[in-house]
Amino acid sequence: MKKFDFGGKTARLLMPIGLFLLISPLVLSFSLKAKEIQASSKITQVTVFLRSALVSRLAKVNLAPGLNKVVFPDLPVSLNDNSLTVEGEGNSAVKILNLEVARTFATTPYQEEVKRLEEKIKELDREIAQSEEILNICGTKEKFLQSLAAGSSSEAWKQIIIGPNPKFDNWKKTLDFLGKELKTIAQEKLATQEKLAQLKEERQTLKKKLEEIKPHQPREAKRVSLLLTADREGEVNLHLSYLIPQATWMPRYTLRALPQENKVEVAVFGAVRQKSGENWEGVSLELATTLPTAGVSPPQLNPWYISGG
Repeated sequence: MKKFDFGGKTARLLMPIGLFLLISPLVLSFSLKAKEIQASSKITQVTVFLRSALVSRLAKVNLAPGLNKVVFPDLPVSLNDNSLTVEGEGNSAVKILNLEVARTFATTPYQEEVKRLEEKIKELDREIAQSEEILNICGTKEKFLQSLAAGSSSEAWKQIIIGPNPKFDNWKKTLDFLGKELKTIAQEKLATQEKLAQLKEERQTLKKKLEEIKPHQPREAKRVSLLLTADREGEVNLHLSYLIPQATWMPRYTLRALPQENKVEVAVFGAVRQKSGENWEGVSLELATTLPTAGVSPPQLNPWYISGG
């Protein structure tokens, strides 16, 4: 694997947005002919500073020979355009011709989480409907048995109690049967009602969470597009990094007294807050006390050799 940049040999691309104003209109015509690839990227690393954060994403894409346009959609609208950097690794020689940033609207905000919540709510709806049906069946059974006990069904009552050979102990057997069945039904109703209450509570919690992460209005976002050329088909790893301002962290301390050892144990941890709209759960996280500088790593330049004569 070799890292690539403009000439397929260098290690890194870091270009302020203003630089692209100088690029020839020929690049625009190239981009219209390029194969467009929607990059499915994931956050791999976040470094949180005191008032901002550096976010690193990884996208694995398959490039076709010739021109390719790789698009990173649904990025935070607050990202600093001039902080964008791109690094890549691949087996083919790749040149990065252009980088563009555009404001747009997120097409799939929190897609995976929204899909998971919606499927879970549907599953709960099915369980709620089944529980309500069980309660209806229990109610029907209960009414029938109560009608027998009240003698409202005279024909059934006569057949059970009197019969062709009436016996007084039939009363006791019938009452025992009715009592046992009504008790069983009451227990089943109680258990089903408790389960139904839990299901509805869980559904209400998930519905509230779904409404929080699924805004009624489209969420504004940014779209980063890379124009690349590749000498042959192959998979490359693209690392996209950018700064966002809506992040911070604060130190927190806990004290624990150890009287038997005559010591005090001090523990320190960081409380992180961010409002970028990105999901940082399960991401490698670093805390820093330094102040970031956008564009701290300039592109590596290849040497030019001038011969005389």
